[in-house]
Amino acid sequence: MSVTCVEEDRISNLPEHLIDSILERVPYEDVRHIWANMKELIFDEQILKKFAQKGVFGHNDFMSVINQVLTLHKGPILKFHLYIPNMFLKIFKEGDQWMQLLSRKGVT
Repeated sequence: MSVTCVEEDRISNLPEHLIDSILERVPYEDVRHIWANMKELIFDEQILKKFAQKGVFGHNDFMSVINQVLTLHKGPILKFHLYIPNMFLKIFKEGDQWMQLLSRKGVT
């Protein structure tokens, strides 16, 4: 007879708003795989600065990250905030595609 020891997952048993609050405070590089389930996606100036520190700063890199997050996201998105630097506005072509994806996810 074999016995399997399974560690208790205490975080999954927390209320969803607490889990979201915890995840919002974890550095983005640690939660890249968790973004697929987050109900609030905030891409503000702070996130953009973190992208720049990691070498993700060009228009194509930045837009690629947002495309991946939106395309791979599972479930509803209750809040979406996107800061677009002025230098990206003239070449921002993804807006229509993103609006369609967000409307399918329940963002109003």
